[in-house]
Amino acid sequence: MYEIRNHMDLCMKYAFLNLGKYVHDFFELPGNYNYNAGTEVITCEKRNLRMDVAYFSNEHLINNIENQSTPVDFEKLNVIAEYAKFILIYNNALVNTIVITKVDPKYCLKEINLTKSLILRPYYIYLSPEEILKLLNMIKDKIDNNKKLTYRDAIALALIPILAQDHIAEKVTEEVCHLIEKYQFHDNKLRSDICFLIDIMIDRNIRDENKQKELREEIKMDETRTIIRKLVEEENKDVLEEKDRIIEEKDKKLEENEKKLEDIRNIINNENIDEKSKLSVLSALIISGII
Repeated sequence: MYEIRNHMDLCMKYAFLNLGKYVHDFFELPGNYNYNAGTEVITCEKRNLRMDVAYFSNEHLINNIENQSTPVDFEKLNVIAEYAKFILIYNNALVNTIVITKVDPKYCLKEINLTKSLILRPYYIYLSPEEILKLLNMIKDKIDNNKKLTYRDAIALALIPILAQDHIAEKVTEEVCHLIEKYQFHDNKLRSDICFLIDIMIDRNIRDENKQKELREEIKMDETRTIIRKLVEEENKDVLEEKDRIIEEKDKKLEENEKKLEDIRNIINNENIDEKSKLSVLSALIISGII
């Protein structure tokens, strides 16, 4: 089984990739969730920098989302600044740096210079343990009272185990699994994406392997994985079929060109045809667009 090295980064990348607009709205981030931007750059100092999430919020503004479980120090903010500087130079775009952190921002570096006149000041998103438990209880009350969850509530279910500090992470992950099992989702894709994220955090937040198994059974994870595979296949079916058609056309064109080249070689190598006739035939082929 593949070993996940950074569960929270993986979750946040998946969340923005598959639920981007809803996650963007949940965190009340600036601009709109438009199209993805590159997250990897190579600097003049031969440094390979990889960001967690980046997307255009408008034509010349990129939201760079970094997920942190430790305090943001000079070294980390310097890497983020190098990325912002690269985007400014090569994409002619500015960068909004948003750090989603489990650590109180008062322990994090607040700014760093990009240029003499430009200063990068990250916007920190932090939910205290009290705020996380309050949010979880609000959703629990809705479900217990058979009320419909908003998309914001549903996304909160997925994000709570990611945002939770370690001393409450196990408790809230278990509670979220119980709520998912209890609530009747009307959007199967949304439920599947949420369960996928929860599955990753079960690995991280639940120590006991038997408890892990119980929670995965509770949210029907085997069934969910099958649904996700089918959804991915259906979403990409038309694209893959179009790719196959293009490849088939190219292969057919290559075969036709190879046959034409063979005919040309036969003409050139035919000793019974004089040079003047060969040139005349080849010129006619060129004019007609055959070669």
